Amino acid sequence: MKLRYILVCMALGSSGLAAEQESLFFESPQKAVAAVADLLRAKDWKELARYYDLTDSGVARADLESGEFFCRKSPPADADQAGLWRWKHPFPPTFKFHKVEKTDAADVLEVTVVLEIDQGGGPIQKVLNSFLTRKSSAGFQILPPRNENVTPQK
Repeated sequence: MKLRYILVCMALGSSGLAAEQESLFFESPQKAVAAVADLLRAKDWKELARYYDLTDSGVARADLESGEFFCRKSPPADADQAGLWRWKHPFPPTFKFHKVEKTDAADVLEVTVVLEIDQGGGPIQKVLNSFLTRKSSAGFQILPPRNENVTPQK
């Protein structure tokens, strides 16, 4: 009886590990923005990493899971006072969905997010940022930027 219990626990443990590493997909780019913002605020790097399509990107999954891919630890020389510099990819969590545009690739869409700043006494300032998503039959996944310094996958 003990052996059977151990085997069942081992099977459950390994399936839980596999589930933690399975890719996740967003239903739409609009829903992706809200979900990503929540994951960034929660610093849930492992779950956020599962929403990335890293195929042929040269980006190591470990870089995403550690959070280094998403956040900077120290400000660049031209850091903004609002702290937006902390967020490398895909966007700072205070941004909201703005629009989606097609790209040259049929399965890739550019998602633009916006932060509106009302300083009073003038027009509202808008800060725009964008990232790419790939659509598949399962849904949408985020693509890492192509021009980042990345750690090659092993």
